Amino acid sequence: MRSKTRKSSIPSREKRVGVERGAPGPSTAAVIAVYLSFGLSGAAALGLQLVWTRRFSLGLGQETPALLGVLAAFFGGMSLGSWRFESVLVRSRFPGRWAAAMECVIGLWAWATVRLIPLADEWVRALGGAEPGPLWQGLLTFGIPFLFLLPATCAMGATLPALERFVSVQYGLSDRVGRLYASNTAGAVTGVLASVWLVQPRFGFEGATVLFGTLDLLIGMVLFFLARTPLPAGMDSSMGQGSDGCSSTQVSPAFRLLFLTGGFLGVALEVVVTRELSLALEGTVYTFAAVLSVFLVFTALGAGLSQFVRRSVGELACLLAVSWVGASYLLLLAPGWTNAWRNWFGSGLGPLFVLEASVATVILGLPTLLMGAIFARLIREARISALGIGPALSLNTLGGALASPCVGMLLLPVAGANRVCLGIALGYLALAALASSGFRLGKPPAGLLVSLGLVLGGGYFLPRQVEVAPPGRDVRLWKRFEGISDTISVWKYPDGNRSLSVNGRFTMGGTASTNAAARHLHIPLLLHPSPHRLLVLGLGTGISYAAAESHSQLTGDGIELVPEVVKAMAEFAPFNQLSDRFRVVVADARRFVRATTNRYDVIVADLYHPARDGAGTLYTVEHYQALRGRLSPGGLVCQWLPLYQLDETTLQSITAAFLSAFPDAQAWLLRPNVDTPVLGLIGRLSPTPFTPVDWTSRSEHPPLAAALKTTGLNDPFHFYGNWLAGAAALRSFSGSAPVNTDDHPTVVFDAPRFASSASNDPSRLLFALLDRFSGDSDEFSIDPGLPDAASWKRRCADYRLARDLYLRGLAADARHAESEAVAFYLSSVRQSVDFTSSYAQLIAMAMGRAGSRPAAAREILEQLGAARPERTLSRDLLRRLSRER
Repeated sequence: MRSKTRKSSIPSREKRVGVERGAPGPSTAAVIAVYLSFGLSGAAALGLQLVWTRRFSLGLGQETPALLGVLAAFFGGMSLGSWRFESVLVRSRFPGRWAAAMECVIGLWAWATVRLIPLADEWVRALGGAEPGPLWQGLLTFGIPFLFLLPATCAMGATLPALERFVSVQYGLSDRVGRLYASNTAGAVTGVLASVWLVQPRFGFEGATVLFGTLDLLIGMVLFFLARTPLPAGMDSSMGQGSDGCSSTQVSPAFRLLFLTGGFLGVALEVVVTRELSLALEGTVYTFAAVLSVFLVFTALGAGLSQFVRRSVGELACLLAVSWVGASYLLLLAPGWTNAWRNWFGSGLGPLFVLEASVATVILGLPTLLMGAIFARLIREARISALGIGPALSLNTLGGALASPCVGMLLLPVAGANRVCLGIALGYLALAALASSGFRLGKPPAGLLVSLGLVLGGGYFLPRQVEVAPPGRDVRLWKRFEGISDTISVWKYPDGNRSLSVNGRFTMGGTASTNAAARHLHIPLLLHPSPHRLLVLGLGTGISYAAAESHSQLTGDGIELVPEVVKAMAEFAPFNQLSDRFRVVVADARRFVRATTNRYDVIVADLYHPARDGAGTLYTVEHYQALRGRLSPGGLVCQWLPLYQLDETTLQSITAAFLSAFPDAQAWLLRPNVDTPVLGLIGRLSPTPFTPVDWTSRSEHPPLAAALKTTGLNDPFHFYGNWLAGAAALRSFSGSAPVNTDDHPTVVFDAPRFASSASNDPSRLLFALLDRFSGDSDEFSIDPGLPDAASWKRRCADYRLARDLYLRGLAADARHAESEAVAFYLSSVRQSVDFTSSYAQLIAMAMGRAGSRPAAAREILEQLGAARPERTLSRDLLRRLSRER
């Protein structure tokens, strides 16, 4: 399967190299500087790509098409640059200075994007509106980043061929091109890791952009110094051009197709792995860095080792196709065996990153090693051919630009991961056929036919992507919805309840928690004196949103990012039935809020998983200020926060951001619960005292009264007893914590640390807040004109103290500390006559022990009767227990 030797009029390498035979070679220091410049150039390029991707997503949206749009813009601009500057580089006697100039252009344009990207956000908002059509949104998603990044990406595309000509011709390092590309890719790995772990968290997006741009400028200065000596007169820098210098007419179409196909398949493989590993890995900002780093590391190793490999390009492509089929098995079954690995690596962000990198290595290691070797060999072929480095790189990156939308947006959702994996393997066999035939049609070698049999045989048995079921016995997968960015699963339990999960990791609610879900809407709606228009960000099962139906005169817009979540909502009927008064819109929440001209009385930001990549930008100052700008006079915003998915530092940052937009914010509990405690931040345009009489009159509306009774909010004390803290207490709590902003999204980088920790106590943060806010009722303002306002406020304070004791009793119950739990419940019963949950809990405990431990049951009932003698239920049960005895 070795490639046939092509006949060519290309002069020999010895005659065309820029450093004459026998001339002294470059100094060791110069060679080190060249390698270092190559590496740092890759680090700056990848660092800027990651920063720009995150920066554009703030305006374009967090949908996968937006992210793919930035990736396509990079590859498209680089393709244009590689092609456009080829003829200039061939004629230049200073190819190194061209490389230096390109690096300086990248650096200066990076500085400019600090101000240009916010302008691009304005363009997106003005041109797209709140609800752009799919085609128009696609044009904006792919067109805006391409235009605004074009000078830099075009320069990036010209940099690599310019550097290659510089070191090959002027420095005489043509035999080390593979190593130089390896150093560039290794630098890219450094850029990825440094950007995510150090630069972005510490300096923010703008600071990171300036830093990487400055690095490009420094590289340009170094290259300008190294390239101060021109080529000898009469010698151009063409390495392998025909006698006319830049003619490409001698190159077959198949040779060009080889580079286009290689770029397409390489990016397609990366897109598939990144997408499908979302079901096995945590899906945080560090997950993407781990997968991308492994991809680059093994590509660099393959490029560096390519000169020692004696196999032809065709043989390597066959090996890659076969190895990719094996890797596809591991990829599609990854959720199962990845979970088994977790206990080996331990908890914490560092071990989790190592785990995710290890999983990516097992899957990507061999295929990307071969991919890097093939790329380096093809580049050497291009260097000595009439095609040239620039056009070769241009075709390669053009293929990558096409793969990003074609695979991510079309093939994966339609064909499924297993078929796309098989298609990639067949694509590499087609590449092998092109290479092994000398780029001409002919009889296929036997090795290619054997590889084809292995690929088709293995591909026939490729499974569908598997998922790990949520906790519980006999849980089965009910429905599955494959999308561009996410896999949405509906799980069914033996009792008939159903739950919704995203990528097997993020639970979005279910029918078992219908009453709790309804409280997400009832609490903020009841806090508004007369709501008429509602906006809900994040729908999940749609059960929370449907609770708005019981509020008369209310219309609403519900925004959901993932289209497949909206499709799955039908599986949760009738709990989420909506009338024509309420719309469901598939859109990015940030983009919708900034683009819409609607005004809302109540805006509810439902639960987002803080550690999920991209969710942290929904907790920033800028987003909360945009929400404030969408409020009608007297309106309010409610941000629900999952305390069981947050640590104290992250909650402080979110609270500080919310207070920046709503200085008079208040904190409310969703319900007294220690398994999945939820906190709500309520912000108003202006502070308004509570008026329970108005609230009571509203709850007399029959549909609403029935709904509130079901959710346990049918009493003023049960409602206002969810209040936790006022603005002064929240401001003291947030202290000097870093404020979560668009430029410094601390939640994006900090929330994964808690998600990866060993803590399994979901109530830890809840009790930290109760300890801090306990007994602080000064900010709970009551309209002084109400009759007996002081007595009413005192009863509310007693209710909240009883609630806190009840929560501590629930925690003791969870630890199986029975006597401690009973003590807390009894204290709660004594504290408030209005709080009834502790009384009911003690009754349930007594009846549960009546058969096996009657003495313990009697003791509980006796203590309960003494604590609250005006209630007769405990005495009645005690008499019944005595008669049965």
